[in-house]
Amino acid sequence: MSRVRIHIDQVSLRGLDPAQRNGVMDALRAELKRIAPSAGESAVKSRRIPVVKLGRVPLNPGSPGGKTIGTGIAQAIGKSLKR
Repeated sequence: MSRVRIHIDQVSLRGLDPAQRNGVMDALRAELKRIAPSAGESAVKSRRIPVVKLGRVPLNPGSPGGKTIGTGIAQAIGKSLKR
């Protein structure tokens, strides 16, 4: 079984309140744990992805809004791993 290791140098969360920031990071970790095992053979290759663009993501207040953003970031990372 291959092991997928994802290293993120920086997540810039300017303009979000603390509850949203915590929600982003919690959801990002949880979603990456969920999707990393399903990345498959293409994820085995080492690569650098300097920027991941999400597109439009609705920004709801508080932690639920942050969780939406965190999940979106993780899903964008997952898509880039499958390329």
